[in-house]
Amino acid sequence: IARPRQGLEVDLVMACEQLLGWDAARALQLLAGYSPASVAGMRDLAAIRARVAADAASLEALRAAPADPVAALRPVAPDVADELSAWLHAHGWRTTNYDPGSAAIIERPGVVTRLLLSPSDRAEASVAADAEAEALARLAGAGRARFAGVLAAARRAYPVREENVALTDNVPCGILRRWVLEAGERLVASGSLQRVADAVYCTADELALALSGGAEVAPEAARRRNEEAWVRAHPGPAVVGDTGDLPDLRYLPKAGRRMNEAVLWGFAMEFPGEVATTDDGQVSGSAASPGHYTGRVRVVRKEADFAALLPGEVLVCPTASPSWTILFGVAGALVT
Repeated sequence: IARPRQGLEVDLVMACEQLLGWDAARALQLLAGYSPASVAGMRDLAAIRARVAADAASLEALRAAPADPVAALRPVAPDVADELSAWLHAHGWRTTNYDPGSAAIIERPGVVTRLLLSPSDRAEASVAADAEAEALARLAGAGRARFAGVLAAARRAYPVREENVALTDNVPCGILRRWVLEAGERLVASGSLQRVADAVYCTADELALALSGGAEVAPEAARRRNEEAWVRAHPGPAVVGDTGDLPDLRYLPKAGRRMNEAVLWGFAMEFPGEVATTDDGQVSGSAASPGHYTGRVRVVRKEADFAALLPGEVLVCPTASPSWTILFGVAGALVT
């Protein structure tokens, strides 16, 4: 699913470069907001945040009881509490990476409270519409027709990747997460497990057997938890060996060449190899959007670090799934 989408995006970037002299960052503005799975959580939470910001009683209630924002809002703004509860069940159970062993946003209500209390002066500008209007004003004839065609195709394909990640990964992982936490609570109550969170270190068969009273899983879960802690403390090098030469595509048919050239272009952008730094510590990379921003850097490696991000900071993370986008509404910029 992802590969045809990537090829159509590259078509758009190449057309913008050839017809308009735009770089990739400028071209990708044409797709801003066209991935509902990416922006829905951030957009819907921003609407709730606006309602909270306009009500002094809601702000005071959240500051007084940040650990449970829905309960805090219930006495003073029940309709906002209902809206937030619906948001949590729609977006909060999506895991923040690709593993049901990781915590979901709904398990960290304090983070949601922080986001609701964070000021945001970011306007919902029509970035894509403005870029499209500028391009069409500069083009005519065959160039205009080519641009319109590749833009329409890219906009149809662009949401597919993020919808795919949400529907085939984040949401199912969230369902598994709810099941494993329920199993953990029951096993802790029966004495078969020491901690609820340790249930994620058991296989489904082990949990099922333990729930039926057939096994005690605490020692094995503790061993695996300790093994994971050791591996995380000793991760080893990020890259081993050198990247080989790119494959020769000339023997593929035209359509196959076009698609694979796009895929390899994407890989080269995503995995550039050794990144050079200058004497003053600057690191270069590929821009995903135009402009400049200056602010304090906040490195967020996992969902447990979400609460550390302050409004206006530059969010730096190894990778970000669609579930991370709720943070983008308060971050000043993103480096990933």
